[in-house]
Amino acid sequence: MMSRRSLTLIAAGLLAAASLQAREPVSERDQLALVALEGLMAAPAERALPLLQRTLAGSASTEVKQRALFVLSQVEDPAARTLLLQTARSGDAELRVEAIRSIGIGGDEASVGELQSIYRDGDAEIRSAVLQAWLIADRPDEVYQVAQDASDPGADEAISMLGAMGAQAQLRQLASSGRGSTSLVNALAVADDLDGLLAMARGNGQSELRLEAIRAIGIVDGEAAEQALQQLYQEASDDALREAALQGLLVADAEAAVLALYRQSNDPAHKRELLRTLTIMGGDEALEAIDAALRGEL
Repeated sequence: MMSRRSLTLIAAGLLAAASLQAREPVSERDQLALVALEGLMAAPAERALPLLQRTLAGSASTEVKQRALFVLSQVEDPAARTLLLQTARSGDAELRVEAIRSIGIGGDEASVGELQSIYRDGDAEIRSAVLQAWLIADRPDEVYQVAQDASDPGADEAISMLGAMGAQAQLRQLASSGRGSTSLVNALAVADDLDGLLAMARGNGQSELRLEAIRAIGIVDGEAAEQALQQLYQEASDDALREAALQGLLVADAEAAVLALYRQSNDPAHKRELLRTLTIMGGDEALEAIDAALRGEL
């Protein structure tokens, strides 16, 4: 099974390729240069580095220089790391963003550590690029530092990235610190953190966030999530909580759970709502309930 780091690197490569494709058509000269840069991936560092330095210092197009930065991130040489950091700190905005992303892809500990100062001094675009680099480098603690600062405009983006990283521990820290938000609910769902969502759903936070957390449980994979929603429906103290649990079951396509609730309910209004939900789902359980209702079986 591939590690999260491997999957992230593949995703980063695909994003970089998509970025270049979005700029097409490129000239034949650029196409040839891009192929040449690919060839440097297998070249010794002492041979590749001077060619990359010359490309970045010359008059090559932005697309070619962006590819050169990616190749530079794969060169295991202190001079390569220094050049990447220099590009990340100043110069053309597009090249800065690519250099920052490439630092994340390269994963060098010292270089990734330098991204904190670049984030602190950067504008919105640069800060977003740094967050992406931390995502690529699998550095949830750095992302958490941004996420916990409510005054940072990038906090919501950082919370979303923690979800993509599956950083359940950091997300729960945010929840326990009172940083409840829609972004946090969504991140917990993306991270498949059933316990974290249940804590929010049963907590003393804002009522709307509690409802969002209940609905988001439907996104979490597994039978445990369906059972949790079924229990939340049964213990709901008002219609809003009950409806949120039912919406979560609908999202989870948990027909068996809804049918069980339908059969257990003695409240006519609740039975009607459960039957409507089953008909929306449209599976065998729905037909079974419809047949029973038409035969007058409650």
